[in-house]
Amino acid sequence: MGGLFNPEGKFMRYGGKLWDMMWLNVLTLICSIPIITIGPSLAAMHYVLLKIYRDEESNITKLFFKSFAQNLKQGIAIQILFLVVAYLLGISLRTFWAWEAGGILFWLAVVASVVVVCIWMWSLILLSRYTNTVIQLLKTALAICAVHPIRTVFMALMFVLPGFILLFTDKVFVFVLVLGLTGPGLVQTLWYNGVFVKMETAQEEANEEAASE
Repeated sequence: MGGLFNPEGKFMRYGGKLWDMMWLNVLTLICSIPIITIGPSLAAMHYVLLKIYRDEESNITKLFFKSFAQNLKQGIAIQILFLVVAYLLGISLRTFWAWEAGGILFWLAVVASVVVVCIWMWSLILLSRYTNTVIQLLKTALAICAVHPIRTVFMALMFVLPGFILLFTDKVFVFVLVLGLTGPGLVQTLWYNGVFVKMETAQEEANEEAASE
């Protein structure tokens, strides 16, 4: 029993991380209630999740609200932009679906919707890690989508998974409440951490070359 509850043991270590993710999920949901703050809330969630994945976390609540405050303005700007584009795409999808000759246009709108979701997702993930303008974040997000299309599609599926689950059944509501965002988010972290490592390594090499000149 002493080994099981040893603070340095695997049970306590991973059990603590599970609790951190559950609490982080609650914080993310609460801060997403105003809708326009979904962007900075998700960015703060990914900021903490990456630290959990890299074993760099300390105080989950403090880290979350630090990132939330730092990225509030840009996160809201990205969220409002996404909501406007999503609204326009929603109207287009409904119009083309009802229009007898709108088959091709409907599927083009579907593809556009997927691309928009992917760009929105990556822009918030980038916002959680890097300081940049909204335009540059969107450009970088688009570039990553183009370079890593398969990875991006799988990440996007995880990104929208909680919403789809709740659309079809409410039996897993409790699960969504406690791990519905941070669970899929941690899986996303496994995929985007490698992208970040490559970006940061390339930046370090560029800085070293510039310093040696």
